[in-house]
Amino acid sequence: MDENKKELSKIWFPEGTKIKLNHMNDQTKPVPEGTIGTVKFVDEGTIHMQWENGSSLALILGEDDFEVVEENTMEKPFSRTILYYKNFAFGNNDQVYESSIIELKKEIETRWFYHAEANINSKDEESYKNFIDWTRMVIQIHDMDDEEFVDKILKRHSNYPPIEDVGFRFINDGCDVFKSEVLNHLLYEAQKITCPEENMNVLGMIIEKCSDLIDMSNEQFFKTYDKLNNENKELNIKNYTNAILKDVKENASYNKYTIVQGYDNKTNIEFWNDYNERVEELDVNHFRAKLINDYLQFAENNIGSNMDEEEKKSFKGWIKCSLDFLKMPYQKFAESIEQNKYDNEFLVFKKFHDKNSELKTLKLTSIDDTAYLTTKMLGDVTNQEDEIKHNNEIEHFQIFLNKYVPDYKCYIFPHYADVGHKNRIMDVYNDNLHNTLENIFETADIHSGIDLKFNELGDLVLRCYGNMYHYVPDNVTLETITDYHIVPVDNNNEKINLYEEIFGNDEQELQQSQKENDYELEQ
Repeated sequence: MDENKKELSKIWFPEGTKIKLNHMNDQTKPVPEGTIGTVKFVDEGTIHMQWENGSSLALILGEDDFEVVEENTMEKPFSRTILYYKNFAFGNNDQVYESSIIELKKEIETRWFYHAEANINSKDEESYKNFIDWTRMVIQIHDMDDEEFVDKILKRHSNYPPIEDVGFRFINDGCDVFKSEVLNHLLYEAQKITCPEENMNVLGMIIEKCSDLIDMSNEQFFKTYDKLNNENKELNIKNYTNAILKDVKENASYNKYTIVQGYDNKTNIEFWNDYNERVEELDVNHFRAKLINDYLQFAENNIGSNMDEEEKKSFKGWIKCSLDFLKMPYQKFAESIEQNKYDNEFLVFKKFHDKNSELKTLKLTSIDDTAYLTTKMLGDVTNQEDEIKHNNEIEHFQIFLNKYVPDYKCYIFPHYADVGHKNRIMDVYNDNLHNTLENIFETADIHSGIDLKFNELGDLVLRCYGNMYHYVPDNVTLETITDYHIVPVDNNNEKINLYEEIFGNDEQELQQSQKENDYELEQ
């Protein structure tokens, strides 16, 4: 499973989502089919569950078969409840309970009172002291407001005895769950617009809102919604998220003096993408957007219903990185990238280069008296570095074609080029030149890769190496090879020599360039 799906699964299956199990691929003791369960949290493609039969076996994305029970948690009205385990000390440690704060407070008061009562008949000084201490705490907990009770008793930010001593274990507070869901959805909306073509002012304000919300007390958090809720809509995750987004879009222009929409620079950045384990290349604006998107994902990884101070600090740190790069002028951005001062070990800078100057240069390589648009034929590519270079050269030609050559109508003559096919001719079709390569890539069998060359007639030839197949007559295994001859025509349907269109018609110059293995087109 790719990283994007792992991250998005946290949005697809938020904490509290009801799931029905269809089949579990656990060979030892699977949860019975048809069982309903509740999502506790999602981590690295694993959905941690609490099943109604008491089991806590996790689901594995892509392996287990399950479905979400239709329950739109985003539109479910907010009601503050507490999730907790009860009587876990007595062997009932898998059963999750949910109740209001006042109900849970009464249960804890009652059990603390039992502790006090247990000392009432003893005459020694220590028992009397215990009786007084437990009684005092019962009175104190009774007088606490909701926030103080959650903070001091459930989250244990105090010297009160742990509630585990009386058979309870706190899971989460509904307020924290609600806040984390709002943050998750806001970051999801932010990641959807993290690209140079979108409004960076809006993006910046969404990120700033997330930074503000994380530090708010519950009272401040809900007052913020009351202030934005002009239409008196009920409080739920969807309405809270939409209220923030509406406010952001109305006020995004205030950010225009601090947020940099994009850099007016024609530089590309070559970098090692550790996620995909390959060298990639993006222009500066898309690389900047990719960095910001990663920072937002790193921030999201820290969001949970029980965030500790370290997780909050990490969340705010990644949010700050996102905002810093949104506000960063080009010169500082370039220096940060070149010196690897951008806090992302998964995207490793390699070099800058001017994409326009390189775009105006095409290179031909003479291989077996044929003009190839790549340094090597695919069959001579022996390592990953050469493969990346081979694919980049083809992509470079595709970009050049779309930028500098008119979008001619063209005919495509595909046919099988391997000896394993008897019926070698395929149906001829037409397309526009700028779409041709991309459409072939999408529809053809290019499982093993491609070569790109010009034949002696000046036609562009795209050779696709497909899946392996078994050629019965000779009892040998060959690759399926398909050649696509691409022939552009003018408005009179007369053939255009694409080679001459790009390189001119000086054959002597071509022969010289092929000997040097390098032909440059000066623009």
